[in-house]
Parts: sequence; structure tokens; C-alpha cells
Amino acid sequence: MGSIELRSAVLLAMQSSLLGMITPNMRAITCGYNESNISIKFVFDNTPDADENELCEDILTEMLSHFDSHKISLEVISIPIPENIKGELLDNWIYMRRE
Repeated sequence: MGSIELRSAVLLAMQSSLLGMITPNMRAITCGYNESNISIKFVFDNTPDADENELCEDILTEMLSHFDSHKISLEVISIPIPENIKGELLDNWIYMRRE
């Protein structure tokens, strides 16, 4: 898969995986990828609760169903407002709430 095709596939899979999954506590979601790895990072305002952690795991599982030949990693962090999150960008922002 070429880089443009991979980018398109990752972004579309992330979009479909996130439908109905965004919580008010989520500040942003970013992802990075290459031919063998996909990294997903969730940035929360407050420490995510058990339900939010489970949502992140569900999204990871959904992504695994799209990319069975990739290693997919998940990172969940908390950065409270008003701290800047721009430095957390991997390759693409998938979601960023208005603040």
C-alpha cells in the first residue's frame, strides 16, 4: 500500500471507529502510521474514567479489525486546560475540540 493509500485508509478507519465514541472529556485524538505500525493517542482534559478507557480500547479493537498486518499502539494521556496540546501531534489530528 502506498503512502497516500495508507493515509487515506488510516484516516477513514479512524473516522468510522470514532462514530459515537467522543466524550466531553476528550480534547483531541491524533495518530501516526507507517508501513507496519499505527499509533493512536487520546488526549483527555481530566484523567479518563473506566468507561472512557474502555471506549479507547474499543476504538483500538475496531482499528485492529481494519489493519490486521499492522501493530497498533494506544496511548491515553491527560492534559488539563489551559495547557497547550499542539506538541502531542503525531502525523495527523483526527479530532480536536474547540476550546
